[in-house]
Amino acid sequence: MATRKSSAASTLSLGAKNRDPYGTVNPLWRVPVRTKVPETRRETPKRDFSVNVRRGEAPDAVKRALQERFGLEPGIDRSALLPLARNPDTGEIELTAPQLLYDAARALAAPSVILSGQPVDLESEAQNLALNFSGAGLGAGALAPLEGAALGMAGGVSARKLGVIASEYSPDIARRLDGLLEPDAPLAVWRDAADRLAGSAKSNVPPAPKAPAKALAKKAAKKPAPPKPAAPAIISSRSGTPQAVAKDVLREASKPSKGSPSYADWRAKNTDTGKLFDLSNLSAVPNVPQFQIQRVNPARGPSERIVDVLANPEVEQGINETVQRGIEGGGKEWYNTDPMLQRMQGVVPASQVGSTYARLMDLMAATSPRARVPDNVRTGTYYNYLLSQGMPVPSSPSGGYGSIAQKLHRDNVLGLQQRGGWDIFKNPKPASFSSNLQGNQQVATIDTHNFRLPGILSADPRFLETSIAELAKTPESAFETLKRQYPGLLDDIAMSAIKTKPGKVNKKGEIGEDVTSITYRPQEWVAEGYIPMEDAVNDPALWASKPRDNEYQYYEQWQQDQARKLGISPAQYQASMWLGGGEATGLGSAAEPFIGTVEARVRYTADRLGMDPETVLEMMLKGEIPLLAKGGAVDAKRFAVKRKARKAKKAQRRG
Repeated sequence: MATRKSSAASTLSLGAKNRDPYGTVNPLWRVPVRTKVPETRRETPKRDFSVNVRRGEAPDAVKRALQERFGLEPGIDRSALLPLARNPDTGEIELTAPQLLYDAARALAAPSVILSGQPVDLESEAQNLALNFSGAGLGAGALAPLEGAALGMAGGVSARKLGVIASEYSPDIARRLDGLLEPDAPLAVWRDAADRLAGSAKSNVPPAPKAPAKALAKKAAKKPAPPKPAAPAIISSRSGTPQAVAKDVLREASKPSKGSPSYADWRAKNTDTGKLFDLSNLSAVPNVPQFQIQRVNPARGPSERIVDVLANPEVEQGINETVQRGIEGGGKEWYNTDPMLQRMQGVVPASQVGSTYARLMDLMAATSPRARVPDNVRTGTYYNYLLSQGMPVPSSPSGGYGSIAQKLHRDNVLGLQQRGGWDIFKNPKPASFSSNLQGNQQVATIDTHNFRLPGILSADPRFLETSIAELAKTPESAFETLKRQYPGLLDDIAMSAIKTKPGKVNKKGEIGEDVTSITYRPQEWVAEGYIPMEDAVNDPALWASKPRDNEYQYYEQWQQDQARKLGISPAQYQASMWLGGGEATGLGSAAEPFIGTVEARVRYTADRLGMDPETVLEMMLKGEIPLLAKGGAVDAKRFAVKRKARKAKKAQRRG
């Protein structure tokens, strides 16, 4: 198991001035938050979990030579052309040599260092040398890095051709061609491939003279070749680059669901796991610091209802029996994502692993409200893709990535960007969820299912919701729904729960459809006898879904005490309660570890795109692509036709 410094708490202490908290530009620019704790909260010392990930980095022999001979320090985030850089310790802008000059000096110093027998990264130095002294010109290494190019000392031929392509087309075209053609292929073949990748982009090479008219006529007279079969999604953009794959994923996700295999159907036929991750040791608590996140400490103490229900020995026994069932169903393994971290360490630079891992788990937490785990994983990787690529967060998600709670998900993501972390007092649940996924199992994630169980087991009416609102198609269908669900509800009570608002008038003067809603009042209806308590305890939706501000700390401490008695972590206790009581609390997710669902989503995406699952996993961990949705977007044209027909009928009735 990998040993790492905890990144679980790092996002809790990021500065508000840091507009890019996860290091898309520079992961070092982190400062601790100075949060003013309300009077009702206990003042405890704050911990600064910011980590300078580059501190302690040991430069190799070439970098040492540069520092000794030219005074060029390693480990600085230099501008490509401008002689400026930000000091990682003070945050101030300082004068320093640009990356172009640094790479050129590195290319000059490397041969003598290599001949001296000192250990160096031959592949990296050969790549830098080839880029700086090839057809691309001096300093090209700073302008067009070819990631992953296995040049070695014999790769100069390929590098020279890539340099020509970079100068005639663009560094991006050269980067995409790297590794796709044989090094000894003629330059004309390289240029032809660059033409196909560039599309409408113009080459800097003068156009070839036009062929004679007779030759053109002869060429036109040839019998046309039969059409080629449609290309799979992976090469629809004529390359397998991450950018092209991401477009294919979003295109596939936005297709209408009809005719596309849903994730649920695919999962029912592919139940095996453990192909991408080692799941053998998930029951162990990850080897990271275990710490308590600060909670609201109410001045008047916890609520009376939470104290009463948790003091009930029958409730305690019922919850612990539920936890035991959950342990047998895999609750101890649910939160451990160490195997995913280990895979990330193999594909992400060491200096970026901590921030990349924290960002992914934060976004999983941000998109968890009112989402089943498979949908949570899908949507979390979508926002991780946007933030990793420096894209803005849209007002509504791309087709196939929507949710009934998509506005809340978006607000959570924007809040993370703006604050640089979670508001641990106002929104303790997602902060705890992210911390659990990152390995800190000392805290408890009190979600809907975790909080509903004590109320349902105790049948305490104080834990019933006071009101719940939901939309309905028409007043008639709303009335039928209420009477079918609760036969004891009086007709006038049912009618009073239904409200209809007239549709809004658009810019064309057209009146939209009326909006019908139902307001359920569980506490009142149970108290009046319209709903028997024995029916209410079998209807999870009637019960309160989250603790009040003066209940989270008390309920978490109670679970921590119970977990200690059972010899498991608080996170394992909570996850086991979640799985063991899923039937009673309305859990809609499969009983498998979180990382098992991630693996299934990766393999589903790979199957839909015709790709290797290992490649899809690597791209997802880097934030280069999102995982595929089920293809459940609405067919816009069909929807528009139906909507127009409904409006016509409505106008006819009014006329």
